[in-house]
Amino acid sequence: MNESKISVRYARALFQLCEEKDAVEEVYRDVTLIDRVMKENPDLGLALESQVIPPSRKEKILTEIFGNRTNQATMQLMRLIIKNNRESYIPMIMRQFMDLVKKKKGITEVVLTTAQPISADMTDELKQLVAGKIAGTFEMKTLINPAIIGGFILRVDDLQLDASVRKELDRIKKTLIRGFAKI
Repeated sequence: MNESKISVRYARALFQLCEEKDAVEEVYRDVTLIDRVMKENPDLGLALESQVIPPSRKEKILTEIFGNRTNQATMQLMRLIIKNNRESYIPMIMRQFMDLVKKKKGITEVVLTTAQPISADMTDELKQLVAGKIAGTFEMKTLINPAIIGGFILRVDDLQLDASVRKELDRIKKTLIRGFAKI
């Protein structure tokens, strides 16, 4: 079965359960916490994915880390994931769940990628520009990617504005290659 289908199924099931129990906000905080902790501690993901560590030990690890800080539904999901040997999908399931909550709330995710960190003033200007073009609320994440050399890439849902130096250099390179091919 496709990875994304698996993660979407788990995320939807958790979302529906949370809606029934009126626990979407609480579980959203849990999921955000789990996502952050797993990003900050890659060894946790490796331990959970390990075939050497028995499922009972994996459950104990998660209970020790998150047990008293998370909703019962969140821990039930984690136990189910471990029982079904789907530990490698945890990060994707967490992101899918967060996306479902944001979609339900009408929050659009905007990702700004720059070669270097930009000033708060520049970020505010871009936020104002985006706010004028998007209906509803949005969350802006900023990423640093030196490979784009300069400029920026702004992604809103499935749309992308690539104003990077890297894209322009690639365009010039293709034009030159086509020109040389004609000679």
